[in-house]
Amino acid sequence: MGPGAVEVQHNVLHFKRHFVLHRTSAARTADAHGWEVRDAASSALARGLAFRSHHRLEADSQAANMHLTEEGSVEKRARGQIRMHERRDGQVTYSLRVRAYGRREILTLGTDTDGWTYRKAERMLDRVLAEIEVGVWRPPRSQAIGDAGQTFHEFASRWWGARRAELRPTTQADYEWRLRKHLLPFFADFRVSDITVALVDEYRNEKVVERERIRALAAAGMPLRDKRGQRRVALSNESINKTHVLLANVLDAAVEYELLPSNAARGKRRRLKAARPTRRFLEADELGEVLAAASEMDRAARSDRRIGRRPMIAVMAKSGLRVSEVCQLRWRSVDLHHKRLVVEQSKTDAGVREVDLSLDLLDELLAWRAESSPHMVGELSRGRR
Repeated sequence: MGPGAVEVQHNVLHFKRHFVLHRTSAARTADAHGWEVRDAASSALARGLAFRSHHRLEADSQAANMHLTEEGSVEKRARGQIRMHERRDGQVTYSLRVRAYGRREILTLGTDTDGWTYRKAERMLDRVLAEIEVGVWRPPRSQAIGDAGQTFHEFASRWWGARRAELRPTTQADYEWRLRKHLLPFFADFRVSDITVALVDEYRNEKVVERERIRALAAAGMPLRDKRGQRRVALSNESINKTHVLLANVLDAAVEYELLPSNAARGKRRRLKAARPTRRFLEADELGEVLAAASEMDRAARSDRRIGRRPMIAVMAKSGLRVSEVCQLRWRSVDLHHKRLVVEQSKTDAGVREVDLSLDLLDELLAWRAESSPHMVGELSRGRR
């Protein structure tokens, strides 16, 4: 036992001789040592005897794990520690290890990207230890997605784990950004059943205030930055509304599992008014000028840099194909005899379709085929199929 533990034990025994804790007293001050005495669940004695470090909080001696009962006897109190683990991807995982009812329990909290910090984990540890002290804490059990009493963090994590495999990688990254950067920092600790219209509106209003603060500081030459040093970007109304859409999707599942009577995130009044983007369409003569300019660029380019700008623009303008669809288009998918093409690879399953070709677009493709690769319509795609 180290000198610090000896001193702690001496203080505990000295304190025992002079004072007895009473559950009915809110606080007393020991005139000999200036100790503030509280009930066993939140006593300063329990807090003061815990040794802290940057990476953990735990009782470091048997004396630090004792508290006085009403009869004046000494018995062990609950103890625990905060554990931090840095993963290969740079994220830090927080968990608690506590001793309760004669067993060691591990509670996984989450990562820093989920909003967890050392101070937040410290508060959680204090709460768990207090519940263990009064005998109301229960070890966590594995929950099903339909179990009542889940927090938004728990439910959204299960929802996302089941949903993400259905989405494209770019959509996955976008949804994770909305969850980790915006929804979880606000809703994480709320029970799903407690999410109301008022709470959803509070989230929306907080995002508007946050945006104005970011803009004001940027205008003053003091831009806000995140922990990685990157400059914080103010969200537009449309971006805030997109986080609402994801929140509504998560709560739709909660309604299906009967965790909520209705979806508090649904409804036009929950969203901010966003201006519709202005779209400009080319007139026929303007499209002709663009095609002529594309022809000049292809002629001026080296033979290995001619990617078929004119036919690619013509296909997009006259058939409605996306850029990615044109780049993946192969001649085997173009039926010149029946004047149609087949989009085999698209952003969505519904995008796989047949498209009729107009006569002028058919002429464009015939001219391009005479001088292009026998495999690819758009030579931005590499490889042969």
